[in-house]
Amino acid sequence: MPMNGRRKSPRYHCRGTASIQVLPENPENRFPARILSLSQSGCLMVLRQPIPELSLDQVIELLFEVKGLPFRLRARAKSFCPHHTVGFEFLDVSARKRGQLEDLIEELARESSYIDRRAGERH
Repeated sequence: MPMNGRRKSPRYHCRGTASIQVLPENPENRFPARILSLSQSGCLMVLRQPIPELSLDQVIELLFEVKGLPFRLRARAKSFCPHHTVGFEFLDVSARKRGQLEDLIEELARESSYIDRRAGERH
């Protein structure tokens, strides 16, 4: 399987709806987002608006749906990119959720290509 730089697992393009709940400061407040890519260890999302409360390494709750499969996972903000794009690392994923995530990633792998940032190209 391809690896690149600091990435633990290959990332695949996907589309889906999402929301981000900042913890614990805003337990009632969710922020809408879209998921752009997914890997076994994390995802890349674009926010509809900046979230001032969100900081690097902050633990949040992600809710997202890709190909009709809903996920609710704790994650940590690991990178901030231009255009309100944020990279998240999943935390403490249960065996059941990990299996569902693996199944989804296998499906994405069959349908599309992985992203290799080092080469700047898709495979």
